[in-house]
Amino acid sequence: MFVCNRLNVSKQFYCRAAKCAPPRLIWWPFKLIGERIMRARKTRHSRGIAAIELALTLPFILTILAFVTLLGSVMYKYEVATKATHDATRYLSSISKLAMKNPDQIAYHTAVARALIDTELSAISTAPYAPSVTILCGSTTSTLCDGFTLPSTVTVTIRLKVANQLLPEFTSAWLGSDIVLTASATMAYLGV
Repeated sequence: MFVCNRLNVSKQFYCRAAKCAPPRLIWWPFKLIGERIMRARKTRHSRGIAAIELALTLPFILTILAFVTLLGSVMYKYEVATKATHDATRYLSSISKLAMKNPDQIAYHTAVARALIDTELSAISTAPYAPSVTILCGSTTSTLCDGFTLPSTVTVTIRLKVANQLLPEFTSAWLGSDIVLTASATMAYLGV
C-alpha cells in the first residue's frame, strides 16, 4: 500500500512511493500561467495574420466599393434623366391641336418642356457639362416642332455627359474619362 504524506511547506506535496502522484491543485498556478502565455502568443499571432489579410484585401474591397458607388451615381442620374424625358414627352403629347399648329404657342410649350427638364435635372449635378435636349415632333427623327404640322409622335431625348470623378486614373481604363447617358421617350400625340 502506498501512502502519500503531505507537508504544508510552500504548498507542495511529496510522495514516498513512486506511484503516488501529487494532486492536480498543486500545479494549477503553473498551468494557468502557461495557458495564458500560449493564449497571448496565439492572439498576437492572430492579430498579425488579421492585419496582413486586411492589408492584402483592403485595396480590392475599396476598388469594388468605388465601382459600386460610381455605378450607383450613374444609375441615379440616368433615372432622373429618364423621368425628365417622360414628363416632358407627356406634357408635349397632351397639348391642344391648335397650340401644336401655332408656331408661337409651340415655341412656348417647347420652352415649358425644357424648363420642366431643367427643373428635374437640377436634382443631379451635371457639371462641368450641360445636358443636351432634343425635342422632335413627328414620325421621322429629324422633324423639329415647328408648329406647321400635327405630329403623330413626340420624342424627347436628353444626352448627359457624366464626369468620372471617382478614381478617374484607375477607372478611366474601363469606363473612359466621361460616361455618356442617353435617355429618350416617345409618345403618340394625343392632342385634343
